[in-house]
Amino acid sequence: ITELTHEKQEIEAKLKKISSPLGQVDAQISHLDASFTLNYDLIKDAATELDIYSVDLAQVKTKMKHHVDKLRDYNALTYELALIQAEIENTPEIQANLANSVKLHQMSLD
Repeated sequence: ITELTHEKQEIEAKLKKISSPLGQVDAQISHLDASFTLNYDLIKDAATELDIYSVDLAQVKTKMKHHVDKLRDYNALTYELALIQAEIENTPEIQANLANSVKLHQMSLD
């Protein structure tokens, strides 16, 4: 019985010796698990936010393209109207009138 008691005490001592590092490892595992969960949640939130920003960016790009197209059309119309106006105002009769006006003005200055 003494031998068994002695063996039991040795086994309990070894078990105690092993239990302490196992407790530390268990604590480290719990800490790493909490860190992993936090990082996973942060990455998931960042991915969700990125999706929202991607949608917003696509909407902004669409609006910008629409405005650029409108501006291009407006400028094209304005250019065409300016050409028409120049053709209307650039007749030989109008040029002759302007030339006469310039000559009269020069004569009044002399």
